[in-house]
Amino acid sequence: MILLLVCSSMAHGRIGETLEECRKRYGKETETKNGAVLFTKAEVWVVVVFWKDKVHRIGFMVASDEGKGKALSVVQRDALLEANRPSDGKGNKVKWERSWDGLDALHARWRTVDKSMCAEYADNALIVITKKFKDHLVILEEAKKKKNATEKATKEKEALKDF
Repeated sequence: MILLLVCSSMAHGRIGETLEECRKRYGKETETKNGAVLFTKAEVWVVVVFWKDKVHRIGFMVASDEGKGKALSVVQRDALLEANRPSDGKGNKVKWERSWDGLDALHARWRTVDKSMCAEYADNALIVITKKFKDHLVILEEAKKKKNATEKATKEKEALKDF
């Protein structure tokens, strides 16, 4: 299961922070795995992914002994979204818009009105990600698919070389 993370009123993450800033906010990381750094503070799991030395993806989930995490309250979720609102460069916070397409009360999606960030709440976790990083991940996935297709075609050709 992908590590996703938690929130409480005492633990608010920030998109754009460095590892050192995260350590100041949450303390020493408890685990690093598959490029994600896990912090635990105030019974909240905070998982961050760095790209270009800044947080571009952050997840929040209420910690649990079972390792699955507990649901965020609406108050916690909204506080985390607020804490991660980007600035428009003029000191004004950019607003979140909620998308209701095909979603229910347990699943929700948002994006900032300037489309620089998006967020999703599902499986008891709130994930906030920058559009630049999301686009980067799409490019990586497309490159991986292309590489796999090329390797498959090469193997298929190789298997037929003596025909």
